[in-house]
Amino acid sequence: MFRNFVLLALVLSVVAATGQNLPPVVTITAVSVDEGAGIVQLNYDLLDAEGDACEVRFRASQDGGMTFGADVSVVTGDVGASIQPGPARSITWNVVNVADLSLVVVQVIADDGQAPDVQAMVDAVDAQRLEADLLQLAIPRHHSSHLAGLNTVRDSLLQRFQAYGLQTATQEVPFGGTQVPNVIGRHIGVEQAPLAILVDAHYDGVSGSPGADDNASGVVATLEAAR
Repeated sequence: MFRNFVLLALVLSVVAATGQNLPPVVTITAVSVDEGAGIVQLNYDLLDAEGDACEVRFRASQDGGMTFGADVSVVTGDVGASIQPGPARSITWNVVNVADLSLVVVQVIADDGQAPDVQAMVDAVDAQRLEADLLQLAIPRHHSSHLAGLNTVRDSLLQRFQAYGLQTATQEVPFGGTQVPNVIGRHIGVEQAPLAILVDAHYDGVSGSPGADDNASGVVATLEAAR
């Protein structure tokens, strides 16, 4: 027997390595745009606690930061490999094939080349937070018999994704004669843009049941991964 589910989805694009030491920090301090000449000039500060030289990447988005596929092939300045940390670094972008610069979002990314410390991320999992989230979610939540509970959980999930700085969206899907939204949070990576990792769980429960194992357990795991 097959059943439809209302999904909570976390989309993680593949990201560059962050170090076992402290990761580098980029602060953009100024941006100037010459639309007539098609040139964007920006200044940034690069901080790395260990003083490691970094690979610095520049990228631009034409859709408000959802994707970063604008042509940035013509960039000069403090960009590329072996950029030393320090203040007042600069990048110049000669813009190609961008219709409206006012809609562009730019990013500067620094990678110190250190291997990711996976164990540190595992150690950051908070069992008390998982339990507290589970208790909050274990309420009747069903698209027909307990719609109020389902909507409460939906709103809570959106708020959590937004608090974590994720791009958020809902996706209306037909379900049991009505429209019920999937909840989507997206974290943009800096490498291999077409490749993404999807973590998801259904946040509705069986009618008449608080559904701690159907599937509040999966939802709290997804939230913890997002955090």
